[in-house]
Amino acid sequence: MNQKSFFNKKIIILTVLLTVCIAAGTLSYLSSDMHHYKQAVQLMKQSNYEEALVILEERSDYKDASALIKESSYQIASKAYQKNDYAKAVEYFEKAEDFEDSYHFLNKSLYRLGHDTFLNADYELAEQYFGRIDNILDYGSYHFETYDQAKEYIIQQSLKA
Repeated sequence: MNQKSFFNKKIIILTVLLTVCIAAGTLSYLSSDMHHYKQAVQLMKQSNYEEALVILEERSDYKDASALIKESSYQIASKAYQKNDYAKAVEYFEKAEDFEDSYHFLNKSLYRLGHDTFLNADYELAEQYFGRIDNILDYGSYHFETYDQAKEYIIQQSLKA
């Protein structure tokens, strides 16, 4: 009986140790960068870019997370642009940096913000938005010799609306 009891105690101790090891391994994996990266990629596949972006920004040095941050930001910005939410579009096109045509749509969003702000008679804020347009001297199919010419053109376009 004594030997059987000793054997049962060993089995119980080994079972507890094995359970603790499995639990520790599972917790370690669930908190790992790899797990979160895979979770973010899955969220992106489901078009849940905002949640994916939160996860990726916490692990921006892991694998190609920085590229996925740009892609998620671009997708968020594109949706915002389509909904005429130009302030949000600007925020996320800036995060997207050089992803696809982000700079082009960043400039278009800045123009729309400036245009709308100008129409609401907030000329100082409108000028700030227009001033942030990158390469304003080559705006769209227009080329201007000076910033003042470009600014005057933009103001005239706003007045026509």
